[in-house]
Amino acid sequence: MFPSNFTVKDHKIKGGSFVHTVIQDFNIAFIMPNEREDMLVLSVGMDNMLDGMQHTAALFDIIYSVVNGNKYMLEFVEAIRLSTIEIEPGVKLMVSKKLPHIRQNATW
Repeated sequence: MFPSNFTVKDHKIKGGSFVHTVIQDFNIAFIMPNEREDMLVLSVGMDNMLDGMQHTAALFDIIYSVVNGNKYMLEFVEAIRLSTIEIEPGVKLMVSKKLPHIRQNATW
């Protein structure tokens, strides 16, 4: 059974709030321009990922009325899970202010 769209929307709101806070902090902190760009790319990427997850959940729930996933859906969920694992080091670097090392986690 998939989580409800409400749960995904909840995460989207929290994530959007986090991204907004990060961007506000950019404006008051002294950060070198290239470091600011790296952190912004990472933050916008996280926000885009949350937008996509919310949109997909809405499609599953409202348009397709999906209740149970098939093999391909479960593989897609696993790809999303692995993506979050890949993003985590960049977020930890950003939080610990090891900004020069973020680039390796912020590039597409």
